[in-house]
Amino acid sequence: MDLSIAIPDSSLIDESTKIDKTRKVSNIARACAIFKVKEIFIYQDKNKTKMIQYFLQQY
Repeated sequence: MDLSIAIPDSSLIDESTKIDKTRKVSNIARACAIFKVKEIFIYQDKNKTKMIQYFLQQY
């Protein structure tokens, strides 16, 4: 079974410095590697419902 995740583009908004943003992205990447995630989707947070519906219909 292939594992995919979806991450909102606003996930880095709460981080103030580039170093903090880099750490957060690194943690996400590490977790994806550990759990052998095959696909990572980054979606716009503006229109949440349409994107979530799209992903739910795909799988």
